[in-house]
Amino acid sequence: MAGILSRGLFPSSHRILLGDRVIKIKTEVLRQVCWDEWTLAYCIDVEDRPRAYSEPQRVFAEYFKLSDPDVFLFKTARELSLFCGEKGIDLRRAFSSDVVAAVRVFQCYFRRGVMMERGGLSEQVASERGARIDEGYYPVMEEECVRWTVLKGRGRRFIIERVILRLPALELDVVETQILKAKAGIDF
Repeated sequence: MAGILSRGLFPSSHRILLGDRVIKIKTEVLRQVCWDEWTLAYCIDVEDRPRAYSEPQRVFAEYFKLSDPDVFLFKTARELSLFCGEKGIDLRRAFSSDVVAAVRVFQCYFRRGVMMERGGLSEQVASERGARIDEGYYPVMEEECVRWTVLKGRGRRFIIERVILRLPALELDVVETQILKAKAGIDF
């Protein structure tokens, strides 16, 4: 899928042949950020059919969609980074135009937990478990990277991870991990 170019808009619904049957697929844009003439989105292609409430969604593809008048698709952040480098597309501008929206795109792709946002549920849960939340927990752009914090659940524990996304390589690193106490000051 890397660097596939298609004219016009990417269809929101299409069909694929799987074995001997045709399956209807729909594209869902999970997160996106816009800057200058560009839009970067993180998308999934899912089977488009009625399903039972407990039945999981069948995902066929996950990818970045970078578009201006044309559409380019990438399976990995590395492919996206290499393409932007070759074409002179400045991904830093995406973060400088709307750092929270841009972080949401990559947070969705990396699936690291729930991003810490002002007034959000992750902030509330972390505060209730003794974390001292300050400005350093929220998405911020620096010279060569973007920093943010996520809350993850592991068993009966909650973990705060501070992560950085290096630009323009789009490489993610966990720089700090903190295990939170259970409610009422009890640690499991």
